[in-house]
Amino acid sequence: MRLILTCLGGLLAACSTPDADALRPEPWIAVAPEDAGFDGGAIMALVEELRRGDHGAVDHFILIRDGQKVVDERFQPAGYRTLIDQAGSSPRPPHDYSHPSWHPYKEGTELHSLQSVTKSVTSLAVGMAIADGALPGVEVPVANYLEGVEVKDDPRWAELTLFDLLTMQSGIDWTPPEGSRGYTTEHPTLRMEGSDHWLPFVTARPMRTAPGTEFEYVDGATVLVGHILEQALGERVDAYLERRLFDPIGIEGWYWKTSPAGEADTEGGLYLSAEGLARIGVLVLDQGRWNGAQLVPAGWIMESTSAHVPQIGPGTTLGYGYQWWIRRQEGGVTRTFAAFGFGGQLLLVDRGTRTVAVLLGWDDSGQTASLFPERILPAMR
Repeated sequence: MRLILTCLGGLLAACSTPDADALRPEPWIAVAPEDAGFDGGAIMALVEELRRGDHGAVDHFILIRDGQKVVDERFQPAGYRTLIDQAGSSPRPPHDYSHPSWHPYKEGTELHSLQSVTKSVTSLAVGMAIADGALPGVEVPVANYLEGVEVKDDPRWAELTLFDLLTMQSGIDWTPPEGSRGYTTEHPTLRMEGSDHWLPFVTARPMRTAPGTEFEYVDGATVLVGHILEQALGERVDAYLERRLFDPIGIEGWYWKTSPAGEADTEGGLYLSAEGLARIGVLVLDQGRWNGAQLVPAGWIMESTSAHVPQIGPGTTLGYGYQWWIRRQEGGVTRTFAAFGFGGQLLLVDRGTRTVAVLLGWDDSGQTASLFPERILPAMR
């Protein structure tokens, strides 16, 4: 079900901007794993495996359960792989994946590349913008925000809605080169990121299917979401979220990459510390509330983490909401959901056990994705 959000009453409680200084205190206390209901031996064994590099190049692991911080461990991987070699690209993209100043950490800081975890944070901004009255709802036509932008001559572009973008059912053809696997320099995402103007690159793409009919993961869809937000709000999403979300929950250090044209990179440009991302996780676990203040409408949290795409493809149980991955459902209700980023950036939330896990690294092996359901949750007593 798609909700119409307001800032009044019930689950959609008031969303006025709070006094940031009153909300910043850390919402958790450090405890031993046993004190939070875990098998301490199992959790510490996992920590040691991560320290040895048994699960790839992981550099930070935070585990929180119901307001108690069980693990906060920083690791020093022996080395990071070059996940996409752009060193020889001409011109070399400003934030290329080969450059150690940008991946995995922004040089000299604790700010970590989150890649597509950015999409899930952008989804929070959409819900807040709807609650603020800046956006009418998820059914709004994308064309309403493309005045003056050249769009591919295909009538299906006129059918595209914000809902289709959020659920990765845009219909936009984002097919990688034939025979390629993963992100290569010729992948549409890398070609877009290497261009001077990202928005026209996306709107020039052909439609492969009718919007709303088929799941296809399109990074350019979230670029469009960022453009819609900027048009609706009158400011970029990073400035909006700094004032309305980051400051109130105490995220003091952050960075958001921009395109050469000055657009916020909503498909993959956010940098946070592991602790900053954990704060986002606690916020969404608590239905958008932080220290008693409703920052994101609770109804939006439920709607955006519902499986609007129950199964993204054959052979998988993964579903998809509004830029959130749905890992586990019970009786049609989402129990476990996640934000995933290229290279091993993970934010995982389990509602039933009130558990939040953050795993950050720079490794494309995918080894860490299974640790939450197979090692962390089963370690509870």
